[in-house]
Amino acid sequence: MSQIEIRTESQLNPVGDEVSALVAVIRPILQGLLYALKQEVVAEVGGFSNMKLMMLPHM
Repeated sequence: MSQIEIRTESQLNPVGDEVSALVAVIRPILQGLLYALKQEVVAEVGGFSNMKLMMLPHM
C-alpha cells in the first residue's frame, strides 16, 4: 500500500494585489500536480527542477 504525503501551507501576510492573490492560490495547486507525477516520468526529464510548466499537461 502506498503512503500519502499531506502538504500544508499558511499565508503569513495579507495579499497586496490581484496578481499576488492569484499566484498565492495557483502555486500550491501546480506544486501538488508536479509532486504527484510518477517518479519515472520525472526522472526522464532530469528531475523536478527541469520540468517546465508547459510539460505538465503531457505528463
